[in-house]
Amino acid sequence: MSTTTQPMQPARADRDVRLAWMFFGGTFVALILNGIWSLFVGTASMGGDEDDLVQGWEGVLRNLPAYLLLVVVASVGVWFATRAGMHSSVGARSALIATSLVLLFALSSVTRDASEVVMTTRAATMAWVTFAVDAVVVGVVFLFASRTIRRARHTA
Repeated sequence: MSTTTQPMQPARADRDVRLAWMFFGGTFVALILNGIWSLFVGTASMGGDEDDLVQGWEGVLRNLPAYLLLVVVASVGVWFATRAGMHSSVGARSALIATSLVLLFALSSVTRDASEVVMTTRAATMAWVTFAVDAVVVGVVFLFASRTIRRARHTA
């Protein structure tokens, strides 16, 4: 590593932490957009007749853009928190924990909503099962990110 790139490391790490926190907040904005989208495509209502709602896999496909937005925004937050940790940022650990939790929130929101749209019976049971899967996925992501950070710090 040359001496010209070392002064940029703290600035880059700070930028990555700021971006991680921005995507953390952006996840909640994406959640609101997800709800608006569901109203727009007919998979949710504001207290109207639920018999008119689009159900089944068609409803999940209609909601797919909003689902993807929510999960991608949360995932990018984890990615920036990981990058900040790789560049030895002071706030990277808290950003990684927060963005991982918001990723769990996003995944559980998507899987719960999808199970309610697809299933007319036992949707709550399916939501709990998928929450367990979501928790395992986020746990693996968190461990992988932490390991990547440790490996990057030892090689630097």
